[in-house]
Amino acid sequence: MAQLNLARFAAIRLRRRWPLTLVLGSGLAAAVAVATAVALVLGLVTDAGLQRVLASQPDGGLVTLGQDGIQSDIAYHNLQRQSEKATASRVPGLLRRRWGAVSTTDLDPASVNAKSVHVAPFPRLVYREGLSDRIAFLSGELPTADRAGDTFLATASEQAAQNLGLHQNDIYCVAGFAFPEENVCLRIAGIWKPRAPRDPFWFDADQLARGVNLGEAGIFDILATLAHSGTQATIVYAPDPRGLVGADLGAVLTGLGQLRGDFSVRRDNAFLKTGLDAAIRDFRDRLRVAAFAIELVAAQVLLLALLYLILVAGHVLGQQRHTFALWRSRGWSWRRIWLLLMIEFVLVALVAVPAGAALAWLAVLLIGRAVFGSAVGPASERFLAESWPFVTGALLAGLGILAVQALLAALSPLLEVRRRRSRTARPWWQWRYLDLGLALLAVPLLAQTRLVGRGAVRASGVSGTDPFTLVLPGLALAFLALAAVRLLPLLGPLAALLGRGAAGWLAAREIGRRPSEHAWLALLVMTTVALGVFGATDLATQAHNAGDRAAYAAGADFRAYYDTQLPPLDRVQGQLEGVTAATQVFRTAGTTSVDAVQPAVLGVDPVSFGQTAWTRSDLAARPLPDLLRLLVTQETGGYLLPGRPDSIGLWVYSTGLDTEFTIILTDANGRWGFSRLGALSQPGWRYLEAPFSFDRGSPAYPLRLRRLELQTPPDSRDGRLAIAGLGVRTGSGDPSLLQSFQDPVGWWWLQGGSSALPSDLKATSLIPHDKDPTVSWRIFPGESLIVIRPPLSTRDTVPALASQSTLDRLGIQVGDPMLFQARSATVPLNIVGVVDHFPSLYPERGDFLVASREPLLAFLGRGGYTYPWPNELWVDVRDSAAKTDQARLQGSEPYDLFDRRRLQSGFDSDPIWLGLKASLLVTFLTALALGAVAFGFHFLAAGQARLDDYAILQGNGMPRSAVLAVIRLERWLVLGFGVLLGCAFGLLLAAVVLPVLELGTGPLETVPATILILDPGLILGALAATTAAAGLAGMVGSWTGGRFNLLQQLRMLG
Repeated sequence: MAQLNLARFAAIRLRRRWPLTLVLGSGLAAAVAVATAVALVLGLVTDAGLQRVLASQPDGGLVTLGQDGIQSDIAYHNLQRQSEKATASRVPGLLRRRWGAVSTTDLDPASVNAKSVHVAPFPRLVYREGLSDRIAFLSGELPTADRAGDTFLATASEQAAQNLGLHQNDIYCVAGFAFPEENVCLRIAGIWKPRAPRDPFWFDADQLARGVNLGEAGIFDILATLAHSGTQATIVYAPDPRGLVGADLGAVLTGLGQLRGDFSVRRDNAFLKTGLDAAIRDFRDRLRVAAFAIELVAAQVLLLALLYLILVAGHVLGQQRHTFALWRSRGWSWRRIWLLLMIEFVLVALVAVPAGAALAWLAVLLIGRAVFGSAVGPASERFLAESWPFVTGALLAGLGILAVQALLAALSPLLEVRRRRSRTARPWWQWRYLDLGLALLAVPLLAQTRLVGRGAVRASGVSGTDPFTLVLPGLALAFLALAAVRLLPLLGPLAALLGRGAAGWLAAREIGRRPSEHAWLALLVMTTVALGVFGATDLATQAHNAGDRAAYAAGADFRAYYDTQLPPLDRVQGQLEGVTAATQVFRTAGTTSVDAVQPAVLGVDPVSFGQTAWTRSDLAARPLPDLLRLLVTQETGGYLLPGRPDSIGLWVYSTGLDTEFTIILTDANGRWGFSRLGALSQPGWRYLEAPFSFDRGSPAYPLRLRRLELQTPPDSRDGRLAIAGLGVRTGSGDPSLLQSFQDPVGWWWLQGGSSALPSDLKATSLIPHDKDPTVSWRIFPGESLIVIRPPLSTRDTVPALASQSTLDRLGIQVGDPMLFQARSATVPLNIVGVVDHFPSLYPERGDFLVASREPLLAFLGRGGYTYPWPNELWVDVRDSAAKTDQARLQGSEPYDLFDRRRLQSGFDSDPIWLGLKASLLVTFLTALALGAVAFGFHFLAAGQARLDDYAILQGNGMPRSAVLAVIRLERWLVLGFGVLLGCAFGLLLAAVVLPVLELGTGPLETVPATILILDPGLILGALAATTAAAGLAGMVGSWTGGRFNLLQQLRMLG
């Protein structure tokens, strides 16, 4: 009964002091709200991430269960039942059946309309469920029967009909390879095309290209005839998006693994094909790594909430210490007072916990619809359930703080309470320099955070999301801020300096007399500001580095790779509208003398590559332009032109061809130039000459002749061409012979777009020049390219850059020669520099070499490498033309197209990134609210505690405005102190943690390395928001707490 009365008394006290109860409960509610919100956000990230995984799969994440050797409809239906049972038990609710199919292996085409055919392509007979709903007939129709007499009725796709040479109503006979006498004939009843070619139903392109389609009964009747032909039956399932919502990733992966074991391991001739499990596993691993970054700031806000409780509870209980002391003098025990306070705190928690959870649910519901386009789902509920131990721990910690505060308040005797009103003792944390020792402890705490923050460490299995690890940076921040509180007394002289008259003097005296009065508030303000600055820097750093990684992966705004015989790079580049810079690159792979080192090789033009490619200063020990310059200065290839010629020419014979010669050169700085010699339309011998044309001014001598090119248009005529010599002219003098082709030793030529091997130039007397032999060609009609190159010296090497890891694996160093082999060509390289990372190349994935493109292509072409031409086009374009140029590049049918803007857009829409932003927003707003409420409540309590002093000062003639100016000056000084040091601590925390705080472990998420980015706008915004909110709350608190009636207050003083 006594306990019931005590509980009722606690409820009455809370109701009468509801403003104080609300302020106290807000701290507990905030702690619960933050933990709940982050758990809900992680759930949204999981659901959105799984949907993104499905969208990223080329086939939509299909799971194909199959078995070889199915010859009858009974076996096929058994496979269907077994598949249904297995999927229902292993991954319930996740997969839904889409279709089944049966197909033969390659069959031998026997005849078409009784005409024998035995050539590829080889057909396959196919049955696919649901085919009729997905096709539109171009001719004929779907047969209503399986056969007409001995002839089976079938249909074929437009593509298969073209490949197999079939038309509607053709009689097509096929046979099994093992028993060709077992012929089966089919009549093609219709030709069709897919209604939706991008439907995953058509993902098996081979069946679409060579399949002849029958009904179920028809194909099994045929299989009874072709009993020895190979068959394959498949049952195809698609992930149900509704089944993935809220799915436990671990359970999904386990179920898919068991399903794979059921079909690929435990059964003969059965299999499972899917990329879904690998994609989900990759996402799960990324989420595990990113969860640390998402939960990190939230954990620090929980610590902030505990600081808030210490401050607020100290004020709430401090105002009641005198009352508790009176109760004790009248017979109450300290235990009963403590029990009363604990009952009050539990009652507050009973209301604060559900209120905080509801507030978080509402906030994340709005965020989910705005950012993710979805509501809070089952995955969020699961994360919420998993977060309850953390929430419970934070709640118990908060109640523990309140219990200690309550015990100290209950034990305070009356004389001690009155003594504290007159002076403030030194804070406990400053005894024996405990605070400085804790500040030193911050160093290993930050070091541990930096270690655990690395994605590779967390991916290896080291937990980064346990409560202790998550609060390490917050503890370090609190310890540093605690030591910084020692600087508070310095505000006294500053108050005297900034204040006017008596107000400044009194403020300085108050700070000097009670320096610890604002200690907890300063600690809380520093923490709030530090978290705001850290969050702003985290946003800026993650966004900027994501842009860097997109640019590094693409290399430029666009990177188009072509695998054709003669990539149309010049033509494609000419079609683009917004090009601001472009370069042509050669990419290949090969081997070295060390079997384990098979590097990717990039051939770049040092000048145009440096103008086009994205780079950053920390990719190598030396800036990329300096390294590219080495590829120019260390090269010895080409044909060195003597002196300082102004023009170059060629003695050439033509039968009147519609073409012209172009001579390609480079100058001493690696810049490209050319001389277009004019049309060859005039028959006979001529000396064709043209001046050098270099971009951006005159060339730097000496010049190197790289190659001669003869390009014929598609409508060119048949004819002959011959060359007799190469000449140069300096000034107005006569041309001097540079190279005679009577005996062109070492010169060679190559046919562009052809797989023909290189050929030496050979002089003959077929078309003599002044009775001397010349080099001649027969020019055939049509488009072609002839490239003539100068000799390669045995002393020539190709300058190249290599990663340090590649050099270590090869056992060589800068300055050493090495041989690189690509197919049949061997290239001598000279390593001239070390580059740790190079755009589009990842040493984390394997070795790489970067060589000067022109001498590399010369050695490859001379060595018989097939198609030694640049195969990648790198371009930078204006933003206004990016969309148009992207479409034109895609229309040029590259093998692969990398779009920097699209990669960046992919990051911007990445659920993990959106989750991080949502988490940072929720935690910052929570921290801002806690800081503002604490600041206002502190100065409300401080004002009420000084009412006696205010009354005395005003009674002695000091104006009320001057009295209030004292607390106002203290308020702004404390706020400025907290903002300044909090900003410094936030930047320190960001500098230590963010460079290793990664959202993934793959090269695309980690390369290049994270650099710290300070966004003045975001940081100033966080500081302005904190200053404005705290300043406004402090003004309201000071005004509310400083109101009093002078006569009434003087009467109370006696």
